[in-house]
Amino acid sequence: MEPKDFVRAVAGRLRALRAATGLSQRQLAERAGMQICEISRIETLARSPTLHTLSRLAGGLGLRLEDMLNTDEDPKLTVLLGRLRRATPEQQHQALQRVLAEVNRAK
Repeated sequence: MEPKDFVRAVAGRLRALRAATGLSQRQLAERAGMQICEISRIETLARSPTLHTLSRLAGGLGLRLEDMLNTDEDPKLTVLLGRLRRATPEQQHQALQRVLAEVNRAK
């Protein structure tokens, strides 16, 4: 993938993940300790983010950097998995039980 294509993919991924978490640019900026204009510039391809900036954005989204950059994965799934990683073992167990119940109900 060409660098320009990667930056475009990251910008789209950032927008999609921000939407999947229900955050506005302002809310993400506050969580990531950034200015709203920085996020806007990245999402509109006016600025290429540094690795440090991407790391801060991932943290603001509650994700690992590698998950944020995985452009092949559905953003909603990425957000869900990120929340599961931060959950307690009991919360993870409860979530798994709910998922299994839904799968069985869908059969």
